[in-house]
Amino acid sequence: MGKKDYHLKIAEKCSHVVKQVISLKETTHNTISIGGIKDSVEIDTLIEYYLPFTYGDGEHYTLMVGLTEELPLNTLYGLPFILKAKIIPDYERQAAVSQYFKAEFNLSMEAPQLLPIEHIERNQVTKQVLFTEGARSEDS
Repeated sequence: MGKKDYHLKIAEKCSHVVKQVISLKETTHNTISIGGIKDSVEIDTLIEYYLPFTYGDGEHYTLMVGLTEELPLNTLYGLPFILKAKIIPDYERQAAVSQYFKAEFNLSMEAPQLLPIEHIERNQVTKQVLFTEGARSEDS
């Protein structure tokens, strides 16, 4: 799940990494209540990102993130994503390997935080919005 204003700014500034934005109120009229965070948070929007990995036919994998105004950090990846991506941490090397995507990612210890919207512009220069390996480029 993700902080709504942060992710909608990504959709505005970096549309090439966004497949779609869905307002649940406009399509299903149902929000999704997620418990355990500040008692619960309401997901009212979904954003689907292109991942920098492709199927054999060249189509990009995607990641859908539920958005809420109430999240105290930019993005929270949950256990279902970690399990589906078959991510195995190697704490000694400070890395994690996704057996599903056949990729390795650096791990860093940082306190959960709300990064400023300017973080998007900084990462856009290197095409690394959200992902350590880079986001889908405009010509992919």
